[in-house]
Amino acid sequence: LSERALAGLRARMQMVFQDPFASLNPRRTVGELVGEPLLLHGVVDPAEIQERVGELFELVGLRRDHAARFATQLSGGQQQRVGIARSLVVDPDIWFLDEPFSGLDPVNVEFMIEVLAEFKKKDKTVIFSTHLMETAERLCNDIILINKSKKVIGGSLREIKESYGHNRIALRATGGDPVLDDKTLVAKVIEHADEKEIELADGADPQELLTRLIASGAVISKFEQVEPSLNDIFIEQVGERPTAEPIV
Repeated sequence: LSERALAGLRARMQMVFQDPFASLNPRRTVGELVGEPLLLHGVVDPAEIQERVGELFELVGLRRDHAARFATQLSGGQQQRVGIARSLVVDPDIWFLDEPFSGLDPVNVEFMIEVLAEFKKKDKTVIFSTHLMETAERLCNDIILINKSKKVIGGSLREIKESYGHNRIALRATGGDPVLDDKTLVAKVIEHADEKEIELADGADPQELLTRLIASGAVISKFEQVEPSLNDIFIEQVGERPTAEPIV
C-alpha cells in the first residue's frame, strides 16, 4: 500500500499493547501522549486538544488532572486506561488488544470488559488475545484457539460449543448413588460444594439418567444440562490445561 493509503488505514485501526508502560514515553506527560494523535490525525483544532484529552480521561475512568502526570506516576491499571484513551482518540473501526487483562486486578479487568462490550455495541471489530477463557466466552462471537503456535479450533463460539454437544449434567440430589456408579451411563462424577457435575458416558441419554434417578427414589432439586466451557473444549482437544490464546 502507498503511504497515503496506509495513513488512512492507521486512523481506522488502533492497538493497545500488553505492557502499557512500554508503550508510554516516560519523558512526556500522559496528557501529551493522548493529545498527540489528536494533532496527527486532525481530529480537533489545537486549541481544543486539552478539553478533548480531559473528556477521554473521564471516559476511561481517570481524572482530568491525571493528564499532567508521567507514566511512572501511575499504577499499572491507570497506565492501561491511558493506552485505551489514546487508542480511542480517532474512534477506530478495528481495535487490536494484546492480552488486555494481563496483570490487572479484578476491578480493572471488569472495567476492561465493559469497555470492550461497549465498543462491540457500535458494530465495530475487536480482536484480542487472552489466556482467560471465561473472559473470551463473555465477549466473543468468533474465536481461534491456538496451542504451541498452531490453530486448534476456530469459528463461531456458539457453533463450536454446540458441536461438542451437551454431555454434562449439573445435579443436586439426595440419593441415587448406585445409578451414578453405572459406567454405561456415567463416565465421571465431579463433586462441587453443593452439587455434582455428571459427565455422561458415550451414547448415554440424559433422559434415561433422570428416569433412573427418579425410579431409584432420589430426591432431585436440580437437573440441568451444562454447556461445555472453552476450558473443557481445550482440554478435550489437547489433553492439558489451557496455555493457548483464544484470538477473538
